[in-house]
Parts: sequence; C-alpha cells; structure tokens
Amino acid sequence: MNKPSERIAKYLTRFTPGRVLDGDEDLFAGGIITSLSAIQLLAFVEREFQLTIDNEDLVRENFRTIHALSALVERKLASPPPVDEVLAAGTHAVASPRAPG
Repeated sequence: MNKPSERIAKYLTRFTPGRVLDGDEDLFAGGIITSLSAIQLLAFVEREFQLTIDNEDLVRENFRTIHALSALVERKLASPPPVDEVLAAGTHAVASPRAPG
C-alpha cells in the first residue's frame, strides 16, 4: 500500500467504518469530511507523507475527493521544498568558494 490514494482511503475509513470509498466520491457532499475532520485529514497528510501543505493549497477542490488529495500529495512530493524550508531544517549545505592558492 504505497500509493497516496490507498493510504488516504485507509485513513478515511476511520470516519466511515464498513464503507468502501470511491476515489472520485465527493467527501464533503457525502458528509465524510466535516470542518473538524478536514483539519485532522490535513494533519494526517502532512505527517504521513512528510510534507507541508501551503496556504494556497488549502482549497476545497484539493480535498474534495481521494483522487484530488492524492494528486496534491503527488505534486508536493515531486517538487523540491523551498530553499528557506531546507535551510531552516539544516539539511542543506552551502559550498563556499575556496580561496585561491
């Protein structure tokens, strides 16, 4: 179970015991996601996939379906983190020029 959509679907089953979720099902319209569970889902996604969801990504369309959220996760995982995040984490070594000589 490595695909983001599978991991997200498995997490969401906690809100819908015994129900199989379709990847294109509207999670809000179906009552699966509420304002509180949306915050929990956001925290799960950031923790599970070790990424940060930026403010501009916090739109309903990105969280409406399992497939939409999975696509967001895949986009985030495919793009490198901003330089300031890397520097803040202390994982980026900057090479300084060597003095002649």
